[in-house]
Amino acid sequence: MIKKLNERRFFLYFYLLALAIHLFLPLNWGDDSIFNAEAVVGITEFLKGSSRLLTDSMTYIFCRWHILWRLFNPVILTVLIKSLTELVPTKSRRLTALIFGFTLIYPTMIIVDAGFIATTVNYLWPITFAVINILVFQKLYGGQRFKPIYLGTIPLLLYSLNMEMMSAVLTFVFILGCAMMIYNKKIRVFPFIQALISIGGLLVAYLGNINGDNSRMVREIGRYFPEYGELNIIEKLDLGFSSTFYCMTMKLSFASAAFIAFTVFLAVTVFKYRKNIVLRLTSLFPCVFAVVFSLISVTPLKDSGLITFFTGGMQNYKMSKAVYSFEPVPDILFVIIAVCVLITVAILLKDKLEVLKAFLLLGTGLGTRLIMGFSPTVWASGYRTFAIFIITMIIVAVMIADKHYRYE
Repeated sequence: MIKKLNERRFFLYFYLLALAIHLFLPLNWGDDSIFNAEAVVGITEFLKGSSRLLTDSMTYIFCRWHILWRLFNPVILTVLIKSLTELVPTKSRRLTALIFGFTLIYPTMIIVDAGFIATTVNYLWPITFAVINILVFQKLYGGQRFKPIYLGTIPLLLYSLNMEMMSAVLTFVFILGCAMMIYNKKIRVFPFIQALISIGGLLVAYLGNINGDNSRMVREIGRYFPEYGELNIIEKLDLGFSSTFYCMTMKLSFASAAFIAFTVFLAVTVFKYRKNIVLRLTSLFPCVFAVVFSLISVTPLKDSGLITFFTGGMQNYKMSKAVYSFEPVPDILFVIIAVCVLITVAILLKDKLEVLKAFLLLGTGLGTRLIMGFSPTVWASGYRTFAIFIITMIIVAVMIADKHYRYE
């Protein structure tokens, strides 16, 4: 069946299926309902005080005319799958497209806890445009000649940089990429332009949140996290780290479902191809831990003394007003889980360059969620903040599958 699957036809069918679903999606809940009500004014008034002019402009347009979002969002989703298929070289592009087609629905269209328009315009679109720019960088780094059409990716890059997470990711990726170009003496001008634009976008995002958007910050601190202003940088980093792994391993949620799926895949692959008992136990620990504690979190046992010992003050994270409490026991467990995942990935990929790529991907994904520790909405923003991290897990899983499983 896979051999008969025409890649172009697959993307056409996928778009048509996505379009059919989009035509019936409800667009009047969550933040969408708020924006729908506010979009009755002119766009200038709608954007007053906004620190995300490009994404908020698209939100305004789509809230005024829902049909446009229903038509264009399936295109963006299809383009993301196509771009990732080109970005990640595998034995079978057709099956890779199929895998991405099914799995990327989860982080891009299921984790939409702020409404479909608000979440996709602010997350799916910046992620897609960022992947396109990284793909262009990869082609130029690989020796392909510059094409004038690549200039059209600059507006897409500017749109991506409206998302604070993505501005940090792209700045890191392009600076690292340019450093590799210099080291390997493969200097190309356009990637350096991408890097400079990304640095500028990160600076604008930082200044916008510290100065230009300060009233929003004050409002969110009072509403969601009263003591947030008292935290120092180390505590904010710990908050980002602990909140990320807590949601993925100790609470039944969208994030834990994705993490469990990823770690189960790793463990199954290790059990299939490795007989060493230590390696098997290493791969098994993260998924068993996540399954056990995620299930316990929805039972009466969640309030038991044993669970309190492991979670400590993290129980307070379920309150409407968040509080911060440093808990060394869960942090140590989270570090062990992260190390076990990295060891498992390294074992399965073997090749040093592939391992480095996987580590950079997972580190970048973790960084996009860890950075939420610098926002008082670290909990209020919901599970959409895990979208990029989950996508990096999917990419690493595809890399491992390509190495160990027959595609044809």
